[in-house]
Parts: sequence; C-alpha cells; structure tokens
Amino acid sequence: LKSILIAALCGLSSAAQAADPAAARAELDRFVRGLNTLTGRFEQRVHDQEGRETERATGTLALAQPRQFRWDYQDPYAQQILADGTHVWVYDVDLEQASVRPQSFDESNSPIAVLLDLGQLEQDFQVSGIDAQDGRIWLRLDPRAAEADFRHADFGFRDGTLERLVLTDSFGQRTELRFNGWVRNPPLPASHFQMRLPEGVDVIGELTEAAEVTPLGD
Repeated sequence: LKSILIAALCGLSSAAQAADPAAARAELDRFVRGLNTLTGRFEQRVHDQEGRETERATGTLALAQPRQFRWDYQDPYAQQILADGTHVWVYDVDLEQASVRPQSFDESNSPIAVLLDLGQLEQDFQVSGIDAQDGRIWLRLDPRAAEADFRHADFGFRDGTLERLVLTDSFGQRTELRFNGWVRNPPLPASHFQMRLPEGVDVIGELTEAAEVTPLGD
C-alpha cells in the first residue's frame, strides 16, 4: 500500500455491475466541497489474490491543499509517510531510518489526491459507478496512465461521508482503508507537514537543498 499511497485501498467483486456514475460522482463532490484540510483515522487491511487478509494496521492521516499529506502508522508498527509539497519522506521509527525523494507528478496522480483537487479527476482517471450490497455508494477510478501502480481505486460513501477506499493492484491484491473520525478544515500549522527526525536517524535518498528536516525540540 505504501508505494500506492506515495505514488497514488473488502472484497468487492470484480464482476460488480455498473451503477450510475453521476450519483457516485455527486457523493464525491459532496464530500470535498469547501475542503481545504482534512484529518481522520484509518484502519488498513491488505488481502492477497485469494482474499486472505495478510496485514492489518491503524493510524491517523492529514491532508492539506495543494499537495501535502501525512500518514502516521501507529499499530502494529510506527511509521510516518509525509509529503511537504516538495519532497516525500518515509520514516521507519524502529529502524531509525528515513528515506526522502522529490515529490513528483506520480504523487499528484494518486487517487487520494482527488480529495483536494477535483480538477485532475477526469484528466487522470476514467470515472464510473459500481453496485455493492453494503448500503454505500461506490465510485470507481481507473487510471489512464498505463504505468500506474494500481488497477482501480474504489471510494465508498455513505450519507456524503467517505468510509472506504479500496485499491486493487495488477496482481489482484487489495488494500482497504476504513476511515472514521473525519475533521473537516481543522487549523493545521505548516510544521504539521515538516519532517521532524530525532538525532541519529539515518537519512537516505535524494536529499536536495529544498528538503528541510526540523530536529525534534526546535
């Protein structure tokens, strides 16, 4: 999932019948209307090609226009994925290691990015609706780019609230995110999207002059 989130989440049937895409798109429009910042909690479940659950994790996330995001994995391991608008950081707490690279166009094509930038939706994705017997309205995004890291992304809405995001990769593995505790437009300081590393953490990757690391305690 982490590569998909950085570049780009159960059991939906691949044979699901087409639903009204206009109704599904209306749910997305309803959720993102007036949205500038967003915080919440997530539970991540990864399933293999046979539908067996292989991984489960929980944590928090934060998004801010135009290209900032932060995923804090808390259980069963601590890891932070952060995009500051210029660079993407991945910090493994137990390994005391962080990687950094320039934030590229790939991140802007991530399905999660459409929550703060609907302007790229039709340009980067084919949009459709899918039927599901779970009381939610589902919107499916199929990437137009042939080299995309996922086959499709399914957004599940209930009463105008995003509850699920399911990514299916080219091998049939599915990663599901279950959201709760959304807070719309909370005040987020700029420091919330700055990487803060303890002393002694190894930093590897494409560290440029524009990449800023703020030591803890400053």
